Amino acid sequence: MLKTRIQLRINLILNKPSICWVYFLSVLSMGTCKIDPQYQVGVYDEIKGAEGLDAHHAEQKAVMKKLVKDYDMYTALCINVPKIGHTIKGTNGIVSRSTKGMTSARQLLVRDTKELRRGYPDIPNSKLQELIDMNKKLYPEMRK
Repeated sequence: MLKTRIQLRINLILNKPSICWVYFLSVLSMGTCKIDPQYQVGVYDEIKGAEGLDAHHAEQKAVMKKLVKDYDMYTALCINVPKIGHTIKGTNGIVSRSTKGMTSARQLLVRDTKELRRGYPDIPNSKLQELIDMNKKLYPEMRK
């Protein structure tokens, strides 16, 4: 069963339909589930291109190139966000692109997380936590 959970998790990141196991009153049933791409967290190359959404590099790629050794924007972590608020100005403005004062990857992650909350008030906390946790695992610089 652990292997199934791990495979489902990988498929969530890669935005692939998955076989889901549902437990209800000791009854095991199987069905296909489709993952909603909005606020999906994953690798840029795997989640980009969802209709009406942009894959937002959180943390900002221009700064990460300076702060993280061997940073690659195509394998970096992203979160799918609506184009409005990312590349098109919305009611809450647009997420910050400022690079001033950023001296550590961790500081940049904090700033970008706050910007995501400001720009997208409906973003689930669980998705932001997933983004933070995955960044900490992927980049040792986050733990400094």
